[in-house]
Amino acid sequence: IQKDVVRETYDVPEDFEPMAGLAVGYLGDPDVLPPGQQESERAPRSRRPLDEFVFGDEWETPADLVSDA
Repeated sequence: IQKDVVRETYDVPEDFEPMAGLAVGYLGDPDVLPPGQQESERAPRSRRPLDEFVFGDEWETPADLVSDA
């Protein structure tokens, strides 16, 4: 992310550090993208299971909100 842009746009105080960004919204029309991006947008998605990287009380212990247990 562009930390300086985030800090200015959202008025983030200096004692906080922008670390990540999340885009939320609806999918757009891939036909308006350049050909290389169209291909990647139409490709099947693969995602790591959340319980592999969202931890709770201890490292490598899945958080309750993503655990099947």
